[in-house]
Amino acid sequence: MATLRLARAGMPAPAVEAMAAVALAAALALPASLAALWGPPEAAWTVVGAGALSFGLAALWAWRRPLPAVGAFFLWTAMQRVTAALVAPHAEAESVQALLAYKDAMYLALLAAGVAAVVRRLVAGERQPVLWTDGLALAFMALVGAHFLLSDASLDDRLTYLRRWWAPCLLYLAGRLLWASRPSWRQGVMAFVAVMAAVAAFGLVERFLLPPSFWTGAVNAVALYERLVEAGAIPRSWLFVYRGMPDGVLVSLPQEVPVRRLVSTFVEPTTLAFSLALASLLAAAATLTARNGARWAWGTVAGVCVAALAFTFGRGGMLAALVGLAALGLASAGLAWRGGPGGRRPLSLGRPAAVLGPLALVLAAGIVVSTRATVPARGDVQDFLLWSSNMPPPQVAAAPLPAPEAGPPPPAFDHPPGSAAEGAERHLGGLREGLESAFRHPLGLGLGQAGVLTEAPEVGGESTIGALAAQLGLPGLILWPLFSLAVAAGLGLAAAREAEGLGRAWLLALATAHLGLLVAAWFTESASGVTGVAPYYLLAGWGLGTLGAGAGLALGQRRTA
Repeated sequence: MATLRLARAGMPAPAVEAMAAVALAAALALPASLAALWGPPEAAWTVVGAGALSFGLAALWAWRRPLPAVGAFFLWTAMQRVTAALVAPHAEAESVQALLAYKDAMYLALLAAGVAAVVRRLVAGERQPVLWTDGLALAFMALVGAHFLLSDASLDDRLTYLRRWWAPCLLYLAGRLLWASRPSWRQGVMAFVAVMAAVAAFGLVERFLLPPSFWTGAVNAVALYERLVEAGAIPRSWLFVYRGMPDGVLVSLPQEVPVRRLVSTFVEPTTLAFSLALASLLAAAATLTARNGARWAWGTVAGVCVAALAFTFGRGGMLAALVGLAALGLASAGLAWRGGPGGRRPLSLGRPAAVLGPLALVLAAGIVVSTRATVPARGDVQDFLLWSSNMPPPQVAAAPLPAPEAGPPPPAFDHPPGSAAEGAERHLGGLREGLESAFRHPLGLGLGQAGVLTEAPEVGGESTIGALAAQLGLPGLILWPLFSLAVAAGLGLAAAREAEGLGRAWLLALATAHLGLLVAAWFTESASGVTGVAPYYLLAGWGLGTLGAGAGLALGQRRTA
């Protein structure tokens, strides 16, 4: 194999494995894309299934070197939507849907490979520790599964939320079963940050240097959403076209100006915002730990990711990152004060504040601008947003796509109706309705009976916790936050037992990222979107699988000081 020849030639193993990840992602994506372009939907689904099987076998074969499989998963998750958008004008709706389902098949294949590897080790007489977080994940999945069987909702709605609620737990378990190796885990984190740094850099280029016509010509974003409507993945009422671009790429802020959002390869800003939030926290944590030139390099990565995050105008992702940065600063100062063998050091928040403070200010400004109508220097803010969006005047908007057989063309408007401030009210209203429903019906309404993706969108609305509470009742409202807090606490305990360095910094960043994600989940349904949150759970499970047992998190094990 080429990778083996490179390794024998003296190239560092991580570099060889990174190249293998790129090659694996390309080998999986190219046949599926060609099948979607030139074949019937059945061919696309067949190639996706065969690709997922091959991916699982490759992961199992190279189980002690998980970077190629994990890196390929991160690459495809970041590139899937732009790939689908390139294919969409020339492919059938079901074929486009198959491409977007590839990531789900990939993480299920990764989980299956992990189960096979663990069974093989158990047969060989090795022990596999079970963590407290494993039990909570399985308990939550059992609760969701019971509601799936008992609910009266339509099968489509039940399947939608079965996937939505199970996916984080399945990703966590897939990470738990990856090869438990500190160097491998650090390489996996590095691979994710590298992918997202490239996504952020391209996002800044497309947002500030490329014209809006990029999303109507080179990449037809409207065609992608049209195919998703035809496939039944999203309601037709969700698709509007503003100046040739779909809703999501363009937003109307409280400043009464239509603003183009940064979407990069995700072609959708809210899920991108959550992935950028995690990458920002990991890069910021590395900046706190690094020295000399490495500190400037990591600081640059953190700055690029935060700048891209701010221009997504994804308030859920910005809120998650802001909470995470505050918690990261406090936790880093606390661990530094706790000290090492030499005893406690003086408590100081100066360095965390100097590094994390500017990043937090950028995110806070982004939340304010996207939520409040009254901001300092409002006129200057409006002028900057309009200039940076490089929006064409309404009369030169791109022509809408021809009407598909399934229905009329999407309505075209000058700018989105309402504003992001009104959207925030809907999020809070959905949360309120969901919590009230949970207390009126403590056992829940049933899977698929509430939430923005169902026939009763007003209950739960655009709030992950609101929809979850309404569907699963008080047991779900207790179990899910408990699982999230247990994951964060486990990562924090593992960090406290690690020596100062990059590994400890990234464990802390993951712990605080999960706290931020839990806070954001109360206010947005995007906090449960698989594309955006997959790396949170995969990397957290992998980190706990590698370091959790040593931190006293295994069932039946007493934690030692």
